[in-house]
Amino acid sequence: MLTVRLTRVPENGEQLRESRRVSLADLGLAAPFDPAGVDASWELTRMMGKVYGKVRGEGLLHLSCGRCLRDFSRAAVAEFAVLFEPRAFVGKGRDNQARPQGEEEEEAGPTAAFFDGEDLPVGEELRQELELEVPFSALCRERCAGLCPSCGANLNDGPCACPTAGAEGPA
Repeated sequence: MLTVRLTRVPENGEQLRESRRVSLADLGLAAPFDPAGVDASWELTRMMGKVYGKVRGEGLLHLSCGRCLRDFSRAAVAEFAVLFEPRAFVGKGRDNQARPQGEEEEEAGPTAAFFDGEDLPVGEELRQELELEVPFSALCRERCAGLCPSCGANLNDGPCACPTAGAEGPA
């Protein structure tokens, strides 16, 4: 998974700016994302033990229309701000492993993420945001007419020859 080393982010408040093509494997993504990967960029600023970031990722989705079954592609763009905070650990349990404060793992808010050690999980945050760009039921266009329920003709190409009502092409 793609991470950024904390030591690379200047402590004096200056930004670390980077951009690069990231493979799907480095983000934990697969189809319907284009195998060529994702163009990613980030700006990270360290202040008072936390890292503030602006992250952007852009890739291509290869989808099938939920109405007419035609394959099509569209862009997936995720742009967001995130606050990376060090995870607070206290004491050790019976198995001599560090335990987070309280009984349960801390839950990060929608704009916050925790990190352990020296690696900021930029890739995990980007993966989550890009996955939200994949539609549950993709449409090749807003007014897709779909398929004729009788003969299966694509009604986006025009009306079919069926005598049934409703076998009409796009309006």
